[in-house]
Amino acid sequence: MTEYDEELLRQRVWSWLEHDKQMSVDAEIEIGTGRIDLVAKSEDEVCGIEVKTGHYRTEQLHRYAASNKLDRLYIASGVKLNTNDASSFDVSELAQVRRQMAGAIEAGMYTEEEAKLAISEAIPDDILTEKIGSQTLIDYVTLFLSTRGRIRLEEAVERISRAISFPEVGVIYVPDVDPYNLLGSEEVEKPKIIQNAKLLGRKDEPNLQRREEPFVRHSIWQNLGGIPEGHIPNTLDSDQPYRPIDLITFEGSRDPTDVIECPEENKIIGVEAKGEGSFSPNSIRKQLTEFLETETLSQLYLAIPGSLADRAVELIKTDSELDPVGIIEVSTGGETEVIRESTEVIPEYDGYIENHEMRKTGYGENYPSKMREVSSPFVTDEEAERLKHSDSIEYARNILSGDPWSSTDPALDAPKDSRDSLSEITDNLSETGSRIYILDGSVASHSTMEKGYVELLVEYYRKEDCLSFNFGRNYGGYIWFKQDEIDLLMTKVSSLPDLGSEKSPGKGFVQTSLYSEYASLQMGLEAPESDIDWIEDNVLPDMDINEDSVTEIDFPASVKPRPSCATHHEEPLSLEIISQVDELDGVDRDQKVCLFRLGNKVEGADVEFTYAQWCDLIAAIHILREKSGTNRELPGKQTSSWTRSRIAPSGQLIQDTNDIDYQDDVLR
Repeated sequence: MTEYDEELLRQRVWSWLEHDKQMSVDAEIEIGTGRIDLVAKSEDEVCGIEVKTGHYRTEQLHRYAASNKLDRLYIASGVKLNTNDASSFDVSELAQVRRQMAGAIEAGMYTEEEAKLAISEAIPDDILTEKIGSQTLIDYVTLFLSTRGRIRLEEAVERISRAISFPEVGVIYVPDVDPYNLLGSEEVEKPKIIQNAKLLGRKDEPNLQRREEPFVRHSIWQNLGGIPEGHIPNTLDSDQPYRPIDLITFEGSRDPTDVIECPEENKIIGVEAKGEGSFSPNSIRKQLTEFLETETLSQLYLAIPGSLADRAVELIKTDSELDPVGIIEVSTGGETEVIRESTEVIPEYDGYIENHEMRKTGYGENYPSKMREVSSPFVTDEEAERLKHSDSIEYARNILSGDPWSSTDPALDAPKDSRDSLSEITDNLSETGSRIYILDGSVASHSTMEKGYVELLVEYYRKEDCLSFNFGRNYGGYIWFKQDEIDLLMTKVSSLPDLGSEKSPGKGFVQTSLYSEYASLQMGLEAPESDIDWIEDNVLPDMDINEDSVTEIDFPASVKPRPSCATHHEEPLSLEIISQVDELDGVDRDQKVCLFRLGNKVEGADVEFTYAQWCDLIAAIHILREKSGTNRELPGKQTSSWTRSRIAPSGQLIQDTNDIDYQDDVLR
């Protein structure tokens, strides 16, 4: 979602209420129980409107409905919502209410039985038996396990009812519109009421404000048009390559590329709005200076209410760096007047780069198809790091032409038992970087090795010079290497096709099929040391997988097994690397070139790397260890925390391929 999506909806609804409904409107109005997006007044009614790009939270609407300052409450959305639909629960609200009810029960305000009875009486049986996951609704809302605050029983029942269905709230549907079309003469579909709101019983009314930033922002949008909260490059030290400005509008072409190529005929204009409550000279000076530094605007204006005109003029006049900035005065009636002209400059950039993708000034990722490609992108320092090593295959080939790892001792001994565990070494460290590979392979599961796609998480800790390989989120086990062990490992990994089969020593944990069944109990380990010792002696030794099921073992009463207890059982291990190619010349990127095996054939895991994944692994470890060591420098487009590192057999991020259904195909 772009920064301006919700703001554009709000401006469109505001304009529609003013012009079509003849109502007085203001935004971000405090109504006693919160700050609502819009308040609209007619002669006899006060309406509150909350604006959302999609679905809504009933807790917020509940507070607004209880304010006693609204006759009617609406939600405006780009989705055709139905607040009467009892089949779509607000589960987050239900979970919050049950925690507050648990707190009230703990405080003796009412009993659990009284709570269940009140809920059962208020909500029909057919709704109470609806499922949330594997539980019925009534079981879900009365699962009083954790507490957070307290709530009166009457309010709890009302909020639960409204989390199921909220008929008091009306719905305004706002049809989707390309911002590009809003800037031209194209007809666009207006908002419309698709569900009427019920009367709430107002006792007071909120005050509208005409000298604050929301009204100023709306007035300039009404008079100039454009994209509210439009995107411009971010010159600050931040991993977000853009920042919003209150308004981006155009003269001539609506394409920023036309502006930089033909500036005499086209302009891109930025406006920053301030009100009486947000007018801070130091903050404004800094903000406007940063906007000018982007070199993306033909003109820059500061918009203020008439009451701040003198202060704004003085601010601009006394700072030579702000000489190009103009000033727009907004009256309480919404009229605009330029009281200081902006100096025109020729923009240098028509967009910016975000995670290897070109974005247009103003529009951001919502890139109109009718526009030309970005020709001159602004590149932030953070994005420049991403662009350093864009091709993992090329990077790996370049470093392998030299001698990137110096392993002087091919007979390096396996780590001794005395070495601390990985969790002890890295407990207070953040990994410098990580990468996840989705590999063909198998992991230990119950009494067999389960085949499919396996996650291999690679993590590097710079401070301790540690590298860990985690197969299937501990499903198969893990192994980690330190200092010289990493050199030896990477010497072997990079030695295809001459490698044959080699083992590289480390330390870790191999999960057997028996341990997998033991771990599946999904319980926490809370036991005295003596009982932990009992587990180590009786459950986790290297046992034949055909022995009795772990679930049939007579555990001490205080022993509650947990999956993560593997850290108590690290031991010296070796990772076997097996070459699967005779030569690398002419190898396809998706051809299997090597296999990693942790443990034997009936335990741990084995995974196969394609050529593209093998090159990416070499590049990633080299960058993390020898360069700055951040995820940002790793090859490939990384668009979110979820896709930051999941590399498919094609060598591309999961989201860029169609060959894997991550949710269904990957063993996790």
